[in-house]
Amino acid sequence: METLSRVCTAAVQLQTRIFETLDGYRATLERFAGMARERRADLLVLPEGMGLLMAASMLTGTRSRLARVAATAINPRRPLKERVRGFLARPLAGALGADFASELIEWLGHTDNLRRLEEAYIHIHADLARRYQLTLVAGTCPYPFTPPLALHGAYIFGPDGALLGRQDQTHILRPRWRGHAPGNRLDVFHTPAGSIGVLIGEDILFPETARVLADAGADILVHLAAVHDAYLAHAVHIAFQARLIENELYGIECFLVGHIPWLREGQETQGMGTSCIAGPASITGRADGVIAVMGSAVEGLLVSELSLNQLHAWWESPESLRQAVRPELYRAAVSPFPRPAPPLPTAERVTPAAQAPEAPGPVSAETRVEIMPHEPLPAEENWKAIAAETADDEELVRAALKALEENEEWQARKEAWD
Repeated sequence: METLSRVCTAAVQLQTRIFETLDGYRATLERFAGMARERRADLLVLPEGMGLLMAASMLTGTRSRLARVAATAINPRRPLKERVRGFLARPLAGALGADFASELIEWLGHTDNLRRLEEAYIHIHADLARRYQLTLVAGTCPYPFTPPLALHGAYIFGPDGALLGRQDQTHILRPRWRGHAPGNRLDVFHTPAGSIGVLIGEDILFPETARVLADAGADILVHLAAVHDAYLAHAVHIAFQARLIENELYGIECFLVGHIPWLREGQETQGMGTSCIAGPASITGRADGVIAVMGSAVEGLLVSELSLNQLHAWWESPESLRQAVRPELYRAAVSPFPRPAPPLPTAERVTPAAQAPEAPGPVSAETRVEIMPHEPLPAEENWKAIAAETADDEELVRAALKALEENEEWQARKEAWD
């Protein structure tokens, strides 16, 4: 497979959404892919958690649909119309005991559902890569392994839509769902946009992972993350930069930001991070090696051109760290410190997030395109019209009204919107 000498890369920092349909999910990705193609990008990278966002649209049944609508009220960055619908639906969901996170985790616990999710995920992203002629690192998606276990993998597609491979998350500090297990392989994917190694979430905190990928011939290290803890967001970002310095690689880091919907209600947790494109300081001309960076609260697209020829030439330089590597000293470090046996996967929830760190200063317009998809509520629409639009399921309406006959919270909300 012929590789370009100069690669234009694009990284998406995405605000979370609860999609009601797969078409809505596809439309969001097409907007970013279209922007990347207009900027002549060869490689497009999506963040961790895309499969979980996509799964929301595949939940069925009255309770799941009601929980999905109610969950939109939590995210302050969603369009006002969606938040009003969610605001009205929350007491209904509470009366019926419908919680979005619980419904989603329960759905992921069934192998048949995971198979359906993976099949739809591959179909949508293969079509996206082919239509926009992009090498695509399509975020991550859970898929069935040995029941009841499931793995969490990043899928890589070529510009012809072919599935080039999948990289599983190999280190798990906090399982995302029941049965979430670590993978056991690290691979480099040779694509027209360069040789790519992918690390997911906490994988980046373990230096050996990136060194294995560098030794296997990676040019570009991709890190995908959906982090809700301020300390962990800072740690993985610093670790990402360290892995690039240690191994003299280009790097692309993508974060999912905004409210994370697959945590239980009551943990109104915000995803955070500062997505960036970076490389060795020696060839980027920047002391920190950062070529382009995104603020922690915005959604948008980072675009930058990388010279693979320049990277390879640096590796041959006497000043390159690669010229001073002494592997004979490292082979004994199989296990650097004692550790207890790893715990079995559990369904425990993660703790609420701390305050998000301050966002870095803005970058130039040449390296960032921001998208703020806010939609004002038309003046002529009121809560009754929105409620009527939401209540299109006779079964849902009948159950909700019965549950809310004595619900004072609902009456107070209704009177406030009248």
